[in-house]
Amino acid sequence: MERCTELAQADVVGGQWVQSDVRAARLARAVAGYVREDARDAACSHNTTRSFWSWAGVPVVPATSKAHFCAALRALAPLNREGGVLFVGDSITDQHAVTLAALLNASYRPPYPGGGWKICGSGRLAYKRNDFLTTALGPRGEECEGLRQPGGPDGEKLAERCSLTWTHRNFLKNFDVIVVNSGAHTIREDAIFRVQMQRAAAVLAENARASALKIWRDTVPGVAGCERTQFAEPLATLGEAVAYYDSHAFFDGATFKRRNEIAAEIFRAHAGAIRLHAYTPSIMRIDSHVGRHVTGGPIDCLHYCIPGPTMLWVDLLTNRMVQAARCAGHPLQ
Repeated sequence: MERCTELAQADVVGGQWVQSDVRAARLARAVAGYVREDARDAACSHNTTRSFWSWAGVPVVPATSKAHFCAALRALAPLNREGGVLFVGDSITDQHAVTLAALLNASYRPPYPGGGWKICGSGRLAYKRNDFLTTALGPRGEECEGLRQPGGPDGEKLAERCSLTWTHRNFLKNFDVIVVNSGAHTIREDAIFRVQMQRAAAVLAENARASALKIWRDTVPGVAGCERTQFAEPLATLGEAVAYYDSHAFFDGATFKRRNEIAAEIFRAHAGAIRLHAYTPSIMRIDSHVGRHVTGGPIDCLHYCIPGPTMLWVDLLTNRMVQAARCAGHPLQ
């Protein structure tokens, strides 16, 4: 995708969250099926009194409409095709994809065999889980190139989290928009992380269609004590949010900002990717994390409830697609 001035600019510079998102109730109904089958969001469904918030940002990011999104997707697709969108990353990337599917289809339906949803007529929305953006098997046939952590998931579970399907040319060529992310599952050292992102960027550059819009989405850290702030108001400023997260670190969240910068630059330089600046507005949201699962277990202060901040991530994606369509000469409003 040829970069133009509009795409090269940041999609989030500043802003604040304001109460009342008119889409929240509609999305809550739309994701009801997802809530029933996912323990995280079943926990969120008990939070019936929480408020909803919209991002009032600079620059302005319009709320996603199905018509606008689908027009942008068709503009980015080759002639005689409805277009395809691919998400690759961890379970939070799945939440991003589910939010988009529910907003576009006004209801949540389980992915069809092979993974994905029909959108915009006969278009396709797909999600492939790969926590580390793994590109190949390790030298001893291990999954995730030897990135297995001590005490981490066993081999079978790890393999499920490291699908290599996303790397195949015959698969990638079906998509006109590709959103990638990694970071929530820690890679031990920055040097290893850098090499892993370089390999992933090389796969996109070599195997995706040259005209595809490639996007890196920022990783957003969790916040300790989220079970006490599920109903809190968003923090008012970025400075306040940075200070709060510094004193309420959740696992390896302190590395996320630095590694977002590393990854975004690698994907820009090696794959021509642009960036979704999800980090800046999302760290102002200390509310709407899952907290304690209804099935028990540890407190989850990383994943979000839906509806929640992932609605903004959908808006940021739609806005980037509209910008890219304009750059390609399509006069979308």
